[in-house]
Amino acid sequence: MTSLFVMLLSAAVLPAMGAEVQKRWDTPSYCSANGALLSSILYPTKSFDASAYCSQFLQPSVYLHTAITTVTGPTITYTSRIYTSQTSTTTNRAVSTTTALCPTPSSSMTCNTPGLGNGNNLISYLEPLTSFDCHQKCLAMDTCKSFQIVNDNGQNRCNFFDAPAVGIMFEDKTGLSKFYDRDCADFLPAACTAAPAPPSTTTTSPPSYPTYGGVVARDQNSPIPFPTFLGLAVEALYVMCSCVVTSALPTTTITQSDVVSTNSRTSVTVRVTKTYWVTENQNWSTVYRSIPS
Repeated sequence: MTSLFVMLLSAAVLPAMGAEVQKRWDTPSYCSANGALLSSILYPTKSFDASAYCSQFLQPSVYLHTAITTVTGPTITYTSRIYTSQTSTTTNRAVSTTTALCPTPSSSMTCNTPGLGNGNNLISYLEPLTSFDCHQKCLAMDTCKSFQIVNDNGQNRCNFFDAPAVGIMFEDKTGLSKFYDRDCADFLPAACTAAPAPPSTTTTSPPSYPTYGGVVARDQNSPIPFPTFLGLAVEALYVMCSCVVTSALPTTTITQSDVVSTNSRTSVTVRVTKTYWVTENQNWSTVYRSIPS
């Protein structure tokens, strides 16, 4: 009967059914009231040891799984690349002057604050654009009073607005959009006069939720060796077996081996050299000009 143990599901798998079985053991009169069903087990049409079968059918079982790995199939090749770089420099001797605009910050501004903007106040937008260039574009427009930097699938979209941020922004739960008044110092050019620090904003960390170790459920995928010739549903067999035996056998441990197929693996390393071209503009210069608030 050893093979039978591997195929069993006990009342422990079905808590409601287990409660019913215990009820039958606590209320023996139930068995005498269901004599017809009980007779089909005790006096079946085929040779059947009801006591031995029911003892094993109701026995609680714990499955232990062990994995047996076998190598099958073609070899899988994993390629890793080692990147090296080299720089090729050219010199541009042409004379050029660039103007960088310097904002005039104050502590009352709204800077680096998550928020969505009112579309009625939108002047225009540019994409893609660095944060520094976004600020410079806003400073260059007299009508731009605030700007918004939006993470648009990994690249910056810059929105320009005709009103200060505090009057036109509202909550952005995604955190992908940040608002700045035009005179914020977050992207201040290096040679501009240092600005007073804007008021600090409180960042609320997302709540952390405790994790609980779950109880490992017993394997319920093994088929039940069901005596179909009895003409009983499996639910009825649970209950009727409680009329044949008066208690369950001690919990048994069943070890099953699971075969895991895998492929053999090999690794290949490839060296890749990338060349970067750099142009040195020796005669280029930047003029810094302050913009009044």
